[in-house]
Amino acid sequence: MQARNSDKTLLIPKFLIVDIYKIGTHEIVNNVHENQTSDVIKSLLKSGYKGPAISVFEVRKDILYDSLALNLFNKFNIEYGRIGVADGHNRLEALKELNMQGKLKTRFIPVQIIPARKSEIVAIKVENPDEKKWTIEQIESCFIEENKTMQDFKNTSHFEVAFSDGIWRRIREAQPDIEIPLKELIN
Repeated sequence: MQARNSDKTLLIPKFLIVDIYKIGTHEIVNNVHENQTSDVIKSLLKSGYKGPAISVFEVRKDILYDSLALNLFNKFNIEYGRIGVADGHNRLEALKELNMQGKLKTRFIPVQIIPARKSEIVAIKVENPDEKKWTIEQIESCFIEENKTMQDFKNTSHFEVAFSDGIWRRIREAQPDIEIPLKELIN
């Protein structure tokens, strides 16, 4: 695995290696996302994992983020409900699908943890016609309760991070790329 740092992001990249089934989510794959997930599966089967790590954040605190060193990839046995996806729902769903098909070599993958409570670095952006905002607490409640989602097809949420040029961008633009070679990812 290799991480590439963005030179403009204010977010310091920190990683955990966790079981994909211990990561909570606040979105479900629906008809809009099915093609994206299918495309991710095809890419994983062809090339292994190349691109941004799934980003996650810790429920109710930023202790994990604050305690981790830069660019270490340590395996953590985390209970379900402690972390959840900030960005990468389709990548997570694709990995779970490959595991269910018996094609994934390991359920433990690197994820980038973000400090969701550091408002000077990370913000939640919700796009919808009603301008209805989601709070971090509402999103976190889905991480704690399996199969609970914030599914409202009029809403799209994503996390943004601050960059040194003063522009806030989607978190995936700040995420270092990781690489898991095909032979290490797929049976």
